[in-house]
Amino acid sequence: MYKHARTLLQLKNLLHRTSVPRDPKNNVHAAEEFLKVVVSGHILAATMKHFNMADTKSTPDTSLIPEDIMKYSPQERWIVLQKVVESLVKKHVDFSLDDQTKCGSNDRVLSYAQQVTALGLLYLEFQDGIHEGDGLRILRCWKFFTPLFRCANHKNYAIEAVNLQWQYVSLSPRQAMQLLWSRFINTHGRPGGNIPADLHMEHINRSCKTVMKNLGSNLTEKSLDRVGRCIGPVVNVTNRFDSETGVVPENALHSVASVQKDLDAIVAQLTQEDVFEDSKGRKHKSFPKLTGNVYMNLNSTALLTWMRSKALNLK
Repeated sequence: MYKHARTLLQLKNLLHRTSVPRDPKNNVHAAEEFLKVVVSGHILAATMKHFNMADTKSTPDTSLIPEDIMKYSPQERWIVLQKVVESLVKKHVDFSLDDQTKCGSNDRVLSYAQQVTALGLLYLEFQDGIHEGDGLRILRCWKFFTPLFRCANHKNYAIEAVNLQWQYVSLSPRQAMQLLWSRFINTHGRPGGNIPADLHMEHINRSCKTVMKNLGSNLTEKSLDRVGRCIGPVVNVTNRFDSETGVVPENALHSVASVQKDLDAIVAQLTQEDVFEDSKGRKHKSFPKLTGNVYMNLNSTALLTWMRSKALNLK
């Protein structure tokens, strides 16, 4: 039995990520960066296990990849890639909603690794959909979030997920498209540089508060109205001035430190312990009863009934 080995807590200590709190809400950025590197490590470890690779530089040992694949057309290589990824996901990622496939494994360590990989991939898919401004991908993610929030007893989030899906099918075609594609904004025009529209609104509010603070004793209802009307042009003028004078804004993109060292450490730990090998009887002391995926106890009929009841309330 392992107390914390190969769990998120153990990997956090392994990487000396002291800024990652127990409650992610206390430092969302640090928790998110830690989650990304951990999920990437699990993906690499699962891939190495699936293709019998000794390290990340080894050649995959699989019949799914033809030796002359580089002679294939891009479309043919894409089809091969889809088959390879499908075989990997089916074996090492447990995210099935099918009642007949939710039995799980008797290896609790394997189940834990599969769940970290599955939920981490869903989160990364959601974040990438936001960065790319892909409304349809975001909607698909929310469909997975609905039973996930319901199982985790996060009722308000589950209701919001139902609301979004109901609005998409009940609104007019024009309003449905606005619902999907008006949720992001790209203020710099860079590929993959979208941010949520509500986050952009928070940036505008911060600029408004800065202007209001500088008004001092001149802060009146009339001046507040004037600030609200002109904040957009003011921000554009100040950004243009900073750009032409070479002033680097405080919120500019910072260089990201390489996480390769941390990634290598995670992969080495996971492969050394062979977490993606099904070995009956293994379990974590902190999670001794962990079995299968988070949908193990999901009642599909009850979920559909609940979703219909919430949808009817929106009519």
